[in-house]
Amino acid sequence: MARVFALVPVLGICALLLAGIPAVAQHPDLLRAFPYAASDERADTALRDLMRRTGIPVIISNEISGSVSVNNSNGSIMDVLNSISEQVNGVWWFDGSAVRVEPSSVLTSRMIPLDGFTVGQLRQQMRAVRLEDARFLISAAEDASMIRLSGPTGYVDAVEALALHLTELRRADKPVRAGFPVIIRGRETARSQPETPQQQGNE
Repeated sequence: MARVFALVPVLGICALLLAGIPAVAQHPDLLRAFPYAASDERADTALRDLMRRTGIPVIISNEISGSVSVNNSNGSIMDVLNSISEQVNGVWWFDGSAVRVEPSSVLTSRMIPLDGFTVGQLRQQMRAVRLEDARFLISAAEDASMIRLSGPTGYVDAVEALALHLTELRRADKPVRAGFPVIIRGRETARSQPETPQQQGNE
């Protein structure tokens, strides 16, 4: 699939990421209240401690470094992630099963074609696999044949893989299912989780 890369103003995107816009269709635990405090703690140590307590896996880039202090008495897990990421000039995103924390230098913008499905159908599938995030907006009219998506490179890769998966389903004339793209560190493939025998029997 052809890709179009464009440089984006990192500071502008960072302002959006830190503007307090809630993520949607993500892991419900990210929104629950979670008192948490840390004082001059290594960022990676604080992140692992936080996510160990929540039971949500976390993948931290080796480029995330520095110390953080957090006093989250009334906020959510998402608030803690926002605070830590802001202090180390990072960005976090949820890949459908794990939280990923990466430097803001990975932010990118890309055009992704929609071959045989609509923007609304792409959004629906993003919600189904817990990829939709209000911080990373899809720029396109509802009848567009291509979208522009800005966000962490891994996140944009995952959405592009999902779009490719939908294209392959259309070409194979198969119904769209809510399959998770297989996520490999740094890149994603368009392969989905296998169907269960019960799902196959219902076709």
